[in-house]
Amino acid sequence: MPKLIYTGIGRYEYRREVCDKLLEYFSTNPYRTGITVDKYSNESETRIANDLPLLGKFAVDELHVCQETFRAWADKYPEIAQAYNKAKDLQEYILITNSLLGLYNSRTAIFAMKNLLGWRDKIDSNVSGELSVTSLMGKISESNNGKDLISQRNDAIDNNAIDDAEEADEDNIN
Repeated sequence: MPKLIYTGIGRYEYRREVCDKLLEYFSTNPYRTGITVDKYSNESETRIANDLPLLGKFAVDELHVCQETFRAWADKYPEIAQAYNKAKDLQEYILITNSLLGLYNSRTAIFAMKNLLGWRDKIDSNVSGELSVTSLMGKISESNNGKDLISQRNDAIDNNAIDDAEEADEDNIN
């Protein structure tokens, strides 16, 4: 039976080994080159995306633990957390490189970037400052020749009444 990797995780030397394995696993080239042959037997060199390294697969295949256990280790041990952050940076590099080269389906790449890297479509904006009713009323008044809102409303009512009366007069004339 193989020795389980999580045995002795409390020892520093072993944590270092986990960090090294993690970085080695994620330090892969984004793509490899291959030869394709068309229907006329013409050969051309083409890029083929390598498998995207995933934390869950690494944890299961290399450490024989679940991804949740590995994250708990990263929370507990700073050197594992640092290696984990570097691995995420390497993963981002692979995703971006292969996406820009058109080696991934664009929808799949967007989905992966949002879910694996935390990318978002929306823009977060914060508005700060204060707005008081008095300053707002002053600004409205300034832009309307010094009239307050009540005066503006009354003027609008009066103007509508005049317009209605003029329309009635025109109707009576016709």
